[in-house]
Amino acid sequence: MKRIFTLFISLCSLAVMGQYPVSSINITMPAKPAANMADWATGGTPLIITAQAKLVQGQVPGNLMESRILVTIKSGDRKICGSFTQQTAPYSTFNAATKTWSGAAALRLLGGNCILKPGSYELCVQFFSSYAPITPFSNEVCKSFTIADNKQLTYSPPQLVMPANGKNFTQQEIKQPIQLRWTPVVPPPPNNDVIYTVRIYEVKQGQQPAQAVKTTAPVFEKEVRTTQTIWQMPGKYASSKENKTFVWSIQAHNAEDRTLIEGGGRVELFSFGLKSVMTPWMSVYVNDQLGNQTLDSCHFTFSFNHPGGAGNFHLKLLDATLNNLTCEDNTSLQICAITPVMEFATTNASLNIDYDNNTGIAIIDHDENNQITGLSRLICGHNYLVIVCSDEGGDLGGGIYHSCASFLFNCCTPPPAKCACKGWDPIIVTVNGVKHTVACGGTIHVPLNTTYSISTDLLCTGKNCVKQLDGKIIYPNGTTVPYNFGSGAALIGPMSSTIPQNLQMCFNGTCNNYTSCLPCCINIIVDSSAIPNCKCKGWKTNTGTYNDIATVFTHDFKCGGGTYTLNAGMIYNFNSPVYLCDLAGCNPTYKWKVDGVLQGTGTSFSYTAVA
Repeated sequence: MKRIFTLFISLCSLAVMGQYPVSSINITMPAKPAANMADWATGGTPLIITAQAKLVQGQVPGNLMESRILVTIKSGDRKICGSFTQQTAPYSTFNAATKTWSGAAALRLLGGNCILKPGSYELCVQFFSSYAPITPFSNEVCKSFTIADNKQLTYSPPQLVMPANGKNFTQQEIKQPIQLRWTPVVPPPPNNDVIYTVRIYEVKQGQQPAQAVKTTAPVFEKEVRTTQTIWQMPGKYASSKENKTFVWSIQAHNAEDRTLIEGGGRVELFSFGLKSVMTPWMSVYVNDQLGNQTLDSCHFTFSFNHPGGAGNFHLKLLDATLNNLTCEDNTSLQICAITPVMEFATTNASLNIDYDNNTGIAIIDHDENNQITGLSRLICGHNYLVIVCSDEGGDLGGGIYHSCASFLFNCCTPPPAKCACKGWDPIIVTVNGVKHTVACGGTIHVPLNTTYSISTDLLCTGKNCVKQLDGKIIYPNGTTVPYNFGSGAALIGPMSSTIPQNLQMCFNGTCNNYTSCLPCCINIIVDSSAIPNCKCKGWKTNTGTYNDIATVFTHDFKCGGGTYTLNAGMIYNFNSPVYLCDLAGCNPTYKWKVDGVLQGTGTSFSYTAVA
């Protein structure tokens, strides 16, 4: 005879935050986690995962016994290790109030061994139901840990920049301090702890530069934390009747005087020289450079200097293509008789001409910026010589003993129209997928442990304006993290913070490298007060369903209670109506309570579960 049970069921689906069959999860990590996770199974403290169940009438709920346990290792929002998903995670076999996985058993929950790079990570554990729809049976619990970098940081040495190797200074140049510049140590040491010791040595006659460094005291030594300094050459060298040669280098070390570069922290040696006042010579430059060059700009300079004093000098520009000339012809007086393209006369020992081929205007530096117009423009594709002639004759005449500069004029285009800064696009701070607009100088609150990103763009006015963007995040301790966005829009993130702090995000930009725009900064306050205050809104519908999974029939039930008859020995699935919370990011959980009476016996029972 078939037994029929009639159950009087009062169904109440309650939206309760944070109530799951697993009440707590504890994770114990090795004291110093190894990069190879296989080592976590051995040693004094292996990996241990412990979970505590919520008992129902003193028993582990059946659905928890069949639950799945998902273990992953993350870095930020990215999964780094763990081959399972919510659907494929191993069964927990949760058969006691307290369940523990230790050593190799805990590592097997990841699905395979991983070797981690140095950095910060989280090991995360969460339980899920083993049947559809997949629902969480616990909160996700994570344990932070760090894989140490056991390798000593290697730095790229600085490179000497100025003065260039082999540079010869003139008497005119050394009247001003000599600029010494170099590139920084890369990458920047922690806390930018780097000190550069600059040394200059005189190289005596017959010495090699390296020998001078080893055997003589420096004529100049200075410690700086920047990548430049100056040296005013002493008068005894400037007035010397002999040519002088110097060698310079830098040594990089930290505040504890530990060298940062292999080989004692020193970099390659550069030399520079000074011709004595007794040496009659002259240098001619194009764009401050000797020798042959190619010019593809409308704007350039011609210059010469002579250490021997004043005279009647003529700086001349000759068309080498039309006259079939090279700098070797500069040894003949006849070259000075050739009609020049341009000519500038001076009685000074030096002259600098700033010329713009696009406008035909030349400006000389010693005659109160006198503008000379009506000059012939240079011809595209022609070669030119820059020489100095003298009315004095003798050693200063023609081009004898004088240097010569030559260049190929490779055409030029007019400079682009000026660009101007129009302003900034609104700064968009996206928090958990929700976009918030923040004005320059404004403030936004961001919840702890919440993913957010920041974006904006610079607006320029003018034709063919190319913008350049960069930015930086300033932390409370003064540390800055720079960003370079190039000519594209600015985007930072996704990022998150686990501790309350006040950050400042600043964007900078230029339009066509011509105009520096006003920066735009916002304040970001990361604190717990910004966590949404979730409140109940109500049920979307008041109807749920249940079905016998064997015969796949479906019935509705109404909120408020009702009486329903279920067959003994069958398994049923109940689906709650959907509950609504008032804010995005607030997700409800559901608690079920089933009260019933066995038909025929009158025996009552009650069952509670969390879905």
